[in-house]
Amino acid sequence: MPRWWAHPEAISRLYALWRAWETLRVSDPQTGMSIWWRDHLDPHLTALAAEYGPFSRCSPDKHTEPRPLPVIPAPPDVLAQLPDANGI
Repeated sequence: MPRWWAHPEAISRLYALWRAWETLRVSDPQTGMSIWWRDHLDPHLTALAAEYGPFSRCSPDKHTEPRPLPVIPAPPDVLAQLPDANGI
């Protein structure tokens, strides 16, 4: 996808892939690359290109902005129960 960077989920998944790569590269130089392909890259690419994945409405020559999910904001008393509520 030419505009992969316009999809927040893609950015998050690619960042996670990079971190997993670096961890396995250092911690398991013998088999880390194979593990990375099998356990990390293949599932993430499958999710990105899935029927309802972030790239599903795009093509190499057409980008469609991702649609946010509808949400009703949580009440303040619910948010106050979160472990890091002081930062909210």
